[in-house]
Amino acid sequence: MLRARILIFFLYISMVSLILLACGDAPSVPGVSNPPPTDTGNQAKDQGTTSGTETTLIDLGPTPTDSDNDVIEFAYPPCETNGDCESGYCIDYEAGPSECSEICIENCPDEYMCKGLDTFGPDLTFVCVKDVSTPCKSCELNSDCGGSTDECVEIGGAKFCATTCESFLECDQAYGCVNGHCIPDTESCICTADIVGTKRTCENTNDVGTCYGVETCTGAAGWEDCTAPAATLEICDGIDNDCNGISDDGISDGAICQIENPNTGTSCPGKQVCMGVQGLQCDGDAPVEESCDGKDNDCDGVIDEGFTDTDGDKIADCQDPDIDGDGDLNANDCAPMDASIHQGALEVCDGKDNNCILGIDEGFLDTDSDNKANCVDEDDDDDGVIDTQDCAPLNNQVFPGNEELCNGLDENCNVKIDEGFGDLDADSIADCIDSDIDGDLDPNDSDCAPKNSTIHAAANEICDGIDNNCSAGIDENFSNTDGDALANCIDSDDDNDSILDNEDNCPLDFNPDQGDSDKDGIGDACDILEPGPLSKLDIVSAAGNLGESIASKALVVGDKVTLYAAGFDNQGLYLGEQPAYWTVGGTVDAVPYGPSPSIIFTALTANTNGMITATSTKAGVSSASTGIFTVSYAPVDPSVLENSLIYSDKTELATGTELTTVYVELVDAAGAEVETPFDVEISSTLGLLLGPVISLGGGVYKQSLQSGSVPGVAIISAQINGQLIQNSQTIDIIELIDLAKKGISKIDCTNYQQFEGKDILVTGGTITINTKGCGPITLGRLRVLNNSVLTHDGCSATPNRMELNVSELQLDPSASINVQGKGFYAGYSGPLGTGNLPKGAGGSHGGQGTASLEQIATYGALAQPRHHGGGGGAGSYSVSGCGGGVASINVIGNGKASINGTITANGAPGIQVDQSKSPTHGAGAGGSIFISANMILGSGTLTADGGSSIKTNCKGWSTCTSPSRHGGGGGRIALVGYTLVAGSFAAPGIFDKVHTFGGWGPEGLYSAAGTVWIQANDDEYGNLIVNNNGNSSTATTLLPMIPEGTVIEVSKTTITDYGKFVNERHVGWQVNPNVLQGSPSTLTDDIVATVLNNDVNKLYFNPKDKVDQLTEVGNKYRGFLRLDRLEIRGNASCDVSGDIIVLKGDMHSGGIAPSFNVSPGSKLTANIFEFPGVLSASITGNIDAQLKFCADCN
Repeated sequence: MLRARILIFFLYISMVSLILLACGDAPSVPGVSNPPPTDTGNQAKDQGTTSGTETTLIDLGPTPTDSDNDVIEFAYPPCETNGDCESGYCIDYEAGPSECSEICIENCPDEYMCKGLDTFGPDLTFVCVKDVSTPCKSCELNSDCGGSTDECVEIGGAKFCATTCESFLECDQAYGCVNGHCIPDTESCICTADIVGTKRTCENTNDVGTCYGVETCTGAAGWEDCTAPAATLEICDGIDNDCNGISDDGISDGAICQIENPNTGTSCPGKQVCMGVQGLQCDGDAPVEESCDGKDNDCDGVIDEGFTDTDGDKIADCQDPDIDGDGDLNANDCAPMDASIHQGALEVCDGKDNNCILGIDEGFLDTDSDNKANCVDEDDDDDGVIDTQDCAPLNNQVFPGNEELCNGLDENCNVKIDEGFGDLDADSIADCIDSDIDGDLDPNDSDCAPKNSTIHAAANEICDGIDNNCSAGIDENFSNTDGDALANCIDSDDDNDSILDNEDNCPLDFNPDQGDSDKDGIGDACDILEPGPLSKLDIVSAAGNLGESIASKALVVGDKVTLYAAGFDNQGLYLGEQPAYWTVGGTVDAVPYGPSPSIIFTALTANTNGMITATSTKAGVSSASTGIFTVSYAPVDPSVLENSLIYSDKTELATGTELTTVYVELVDAAGAEVETPFDVEISSTLGLLLGPVISLGGGVYKQSLQSGSVPGVAIISAQINGQLIQNSQTIDIIELIDLAKKGISKIDCTNYQQFEGKDILVTGGTITINTKGCGPITLGRLRVLNNSVLTHDGCSATPNRMELNVSELQLDPSASINVQGKGFYAGYSGPLGTGNLPKGAGGSHGGQGTASLEQIATYGALAQPRHHGGGGGAGSYSVSGCGGGVASINVIGNGKASINGTITANGAPGIQVDQSKSPTHGAGAGGSIFISANMILGSGTLTADGGSSIKTNCKGWSTCTSPSRHGGGGGRIALVGYTLVAGSFAAPGIFDKVHTFGGWGPEGLYSAAGTVWIQANDDEYGNLIVNNNGNSSTATTLLPMIPEGTVIEVSKTTITDYGKFVNERHVGWQVNPNVLQGSPSTLTDDIVATVLNNDVNKLYFNPKDKVDQLTEVGNKYRGFLRLDRLEIRGNASCDVSGDIIVLKGDMHSGGIAPSFNVSPGSKLTANIFEFPGVLSASITGNIDAQLKFCADCN
């Protein structure tokens, strides 16, 4: 191997080939002309390396040389052809002179080897050839390699010759020994070390053309891919796509295209032009808004459209030299816009210079000489009234509005002559010019009464005290009994007996004594008949022979008719009223029997009829009867039918036997009671009306209605005297699920689906409703009656709750919803139920429990209380009270909550067990009550008071009354969403009936009050009551308020201040993200945000609040409370760690002007306390805050 190494070291010629040369009789060897090597396709990363089968040419590798380029002497003589050698074999070395060889079997001279040659015979011919190494020669077999130690191996993905080695010392420079072979350091036989990084040209040819590129020798990777792209058909892109040296050649221009204006949606035609890298572009003008320039700017095919073309010659005026088309160019035309005006035109009367000779309407009449011809003058006579309104347009003395004179002319053009002047006979001739004023055909001069048309010479005299015919005589030829100056026709006392004719029983006979012996109304002086005995009776309407016989009558109930029995003789002479017996025939009401000369019939019964008969007390006298009396109801005043009311004391009844009272109240149009008795009939479409309709007086009637077994809507109506009133009442008769009858005592997440939407009736016992995990549960109507109790499970570290949606709530006086002591277990408190309260401490919730001031703060939201009350601190020898539970009822729609019973979420008391030990039991805090309804009514009570520490006999322990056992703080109550509250739930009743008092502790130490939130639908923000029932406390009602802090990070939905918050405690609380925002003089313009959730580091807000627009890093934030009204009473101590604003004062002062009063003994602590709009304040309690009275700031 050492010999081979030295030989290779001295070689400097690239390769040597052995060629067998044919001479004389020697074998002829093809290929002696040394043809180029044939590429067999065996290529890998060394692209361009060839391999194949040799015939007469053997590549023996580089010729060995020494470092001084001295040629090494050969062992065989030199030759040129085969014939020069005895053996007939001349070996041609590529890097040196040819030399003869000899046939061999094994042994050859040193530095030679015996190698088989293919001489195209059946066997190889072995001759001695120089032992020349052929590294990186392409090969298929080891025999293809020149050196004795060369082998054919794979290099770079193809086969090449390589010298075997055991160490890199045996390999040439730039070669290394790899797996026993000398391999180029570049791992490539083509890209060897001396040409790594060099480049060579290459090409890529296809049917389109030939593109040229380069390829680089990269060493182990061989020659990289040729960079020449494939030739493609030429396109317009500024690139020589077909590699012919010209870019964008052969691209056809001139195709029609459209240039669009995206703002107008219009387009103009253009021509496509190749713009190199910009591609084909449409060359031309883009459409623009049309301008008056004689061009089609918007390419719609019309030039200057939209611009005025007065003469319609399709040339816009702005471009037309003769705008009106009258033949006169604009510059010479005195009216270039009027085609009728031009030189040579006929002058017409139109107020224009038609012929352009500087004269207007020349030659036409001008009555008032105002330089306006009458044909165009609006007021030809210049009287101030235009001709079209002037009845005499050419007479300036006659015009509308002129003063009318009595002269037979119409001076004021109102189509009336001499109006306003007297015209007694209405002949349209005013009296001032009328010769016969009264129109009686007697001229004024000869008429004795010229203004009375009934008096004239041709009139007939009538008896009226007037000379009707102008004969100088009055009522001539008419009778005058007493001969005075008055004819009888106008004389009030014809017989002059001082008794007026209408009172005189003989008006034409002088009889001042008025004697009438037969009482027939005719005086004796003129009566020629003598009265006879009583013969008959007549029933008349008045006494003294002044009445009429009673005929048939249509009467209504309540009518009264007075009847008289008048007596007459057989001559018909009136003999006066006679005693008679009175009877009835038919169904009419009875009358007094008598005897009596008169009676009063009263119609009492409707739908009756009959007659009344009078029978004389004397025999032989004919009786008398009235006509038929028909009695009906009186017609009812329409206003009573329209305004009368129907109502009931219940709007719902459960199927069965439940009762309600239906009332009908009769009122008139003014709303006044109708005292007149009526027949009232009540009817119902469902249920059973019991008993008669009863009148209660004052126009009010009632009747009982029983529900019955059929559910549905009962429509209650009423008739008054048979006429239907317009109003009605509906009562829902509902089929309720009676839980007691069905044996159901609990509703929870395992069975609530069977009750969803159903009407529920609780008629006794205790029903447990647990909704934790599935609440709120939606029911229909909920009615709790007969000492029934609703509750939920609790008194644990994870208590349950009662959250319901109902369509209506009815809680009877004896019924209750009681979740007292159903909240957190002893020692557990806070929104997450953390068990960290010390023994003996009172639990906290809305208000602090005593002895827990440093241990736990209040929690929960004002308007939506949903947390349990905290349990009292656990004691060693006592049972601490659990906190109050959660009762939340949302009456959906327009339903109402009728609460006449009690709803309590009080904390449970702490109870001492071992009487011999010092008491250490704390009471629980009040829980939560939430009521939302359209109407909240009733006389019931709502309480979420703190529990009290039970007083016990301490067996002499001196610490019995020491503060080691304490009451619980008050809870939270909210009444919201209503349009009407009444009874216990309206001021002032709400202060006593709805409360969250703090619980009692030793030595009279009470815990702090909780909160009562009141918010009607029309309240903008809500109202807060803090009331401790007059009990002082060392504890405080800490209102939900986030203390002041600094914004560390802010986003649209978060404010970050690390470690400053209590996890989930601040949900529903308000915060001012930037306390310096708005005017420094008021809080009213500050924008606040409501916390949706929080952890210890972040407050989370609704994205709509956009808190990142309200504040920035470094700003101060602070809790904020905005109220409509605030009521602090009963020695309550209220602490607001942030700012508070009260818009409308307190809840108890009343009056139109808002006022604010704090009761004595109460206390309020705040940062800023503002009263915008409060006109007066009486602060008798203690307020520790920066006060702002800001009546004008909003």
